[in-house]
Amino acid sequence: MPFRGILSPNRSLKMHRMDMSPVLKQAAEAYLKEGPRLLMADMMELAELYRHVSGHQNLRVRLEKITTDSCRKFHVDCVDLRLLRTYVGPGVQWTGDEGRTVQEAPTGAVVFLKGKHFPGWDDAEKILHRSPPLSKRPVAERVRLLLTIDEANACADAPFDMVA
Repeated sequence: MPFRGILSPNRSLKMHRMDMSPVLKQAAEAYLKEGPRLLMADMMELAELYRHVSGHQNLRVRLEKITTDSCRKFHVDCVDLRLLRTYVGPGVQWTGDEGRTVQEAPTGAVVFLKGKHFPGWDDAEKILHRSPPLSKRPVAERVRLLLTIDEANACADAPFDMVA
């Protein structure tokens, strides 16, 4: 399984390029107009993947249409493990060198990120991430459809300032 590597003590991010079928791409575009019904099968598969990798049984699943520069600062989340998949628009950006080198996940890639509450996180590589700035992109590209999966109680006691 390509994502089990995230559980390594020295890893904080694991990304795997995953093709999206034309039907899934069409469903993502339709979501922006009509709602999530057509994406449910993929979301359920990813929830099962997250459950398998993380061991969590109770999950929090969010599907968001993003049109602003949300989470524009590099940070580490106050969670143990997070799964992200961008169905439409640019994927999550990350850096391991305080922003000197910025990498971006391609649309459709599934990304696991360790957060501050992951056991042994203090000893792991320090990967910071952010939402890609949309305001610098052409108007037609200023939208993202983002799936986020966490443990059900993630962020329950976290302060809103997530900067590392």
